[in-house]
Amino acid sequence: MKNKIEAIVREVVLNYFKEKNGQHKKLLILLNYETPNQNEVWDLVGTLSKTYDVTLCVSEKWTTVPNTINVAEVIAIDGLTDQTMTEMASNVDALFLPTISYGFLAKLAMTIDDEKALALCIHFQLVGKKLIVAKDAIARKGEQKLLMPHSIQERISTYISQLVKDGVSVLKMKEVEKWLQQNVDAIQVKKPVLLAKHIVEIAEEGDNELQLSKNTVISPLGKDMARELGISLKMKE
Repeated sequence: MKNKIEAIVREVVLNYFKEKNGQHKKLLILLNYETPNQNEVWDLVGTLSKTYDVTLCVSEKWTTVPNTINVAEVIAIDGLTDQTMTEMASNVDALFLPTISYGFLAKLAMTIDDEKALALCIHFQLVGKKLIVAKDAIARKGEQKLLMPHSIQERISTYISQLVKDGVSVLKMKEVEKWLQQNVDAIQVKKPVLLAKHIVEIAEEGDNELQLSKNTVISPLGKDMARELGISLKMKE
C-alpha cells in the first residue's frame, strides 16, 4: 500500500513539473568511471529518463545501455570535439556525473581540462550551466574512513568545498532525484551580462570588436565604455 501511494505521489509531482515547465528539462549524464554499483547507477538513469530528456555521454565501460532505459542519444566521450562540447553546453540544462574518481574531483576543482570528460564539464561551467556530482564513489564509511589519514580527508574536503563554491551540487546519488524535483525551476539558462569592466579588459587585450549572443544583457555603463573606447558590439545572428 505504501509503495502504491509513493508511486501516485511521484506521478502527481512529475506531471506538475511537466505542466509548469511546458517541456522536459534536458539532462546530460556523463558515465566515465567504473563502479561496483553499476546497476544502481542504471536504475537512477532510468528513473531520471522518465522525467527529463536524457542524453548519455559514455566511456567504453558504459556503452551497453539497458533496453529498459529510454534516452535521446548516446555519445562516446572519445568522439567529443570542442564544437560538440560547445553545442551540448548550449542545448542542455544540466550535467550530472553519477561516478567520479579522486583524480577527476581534484582536476575539476582546479579547472584542469587535460581529458575530454573534464573539458566537457568545464565547458558547462564556463557558460553558467548546472553541474551535479554524486560523491558515492569517493565517500568512505566506517572503518575505511577511520583509517584514512586526516590530511587526505582534509584535501578531499577542500576540493569538494571549491566545487560547491563554483556552484556545483555535490550530493549522494540517492539525493539527486529529489534535488532535481525541488530545484528544477532554478535550472535555467543564465543571460550573459556585459559590464564596463569587461569592455576595459577587451580593450586592454587589443580587440576592437565583440560578438555577443542575442540574450546578452549590456549594462548602461558597458555601452558607454564601449562607445568611449571604440569597441564595436555585434549581436550574433
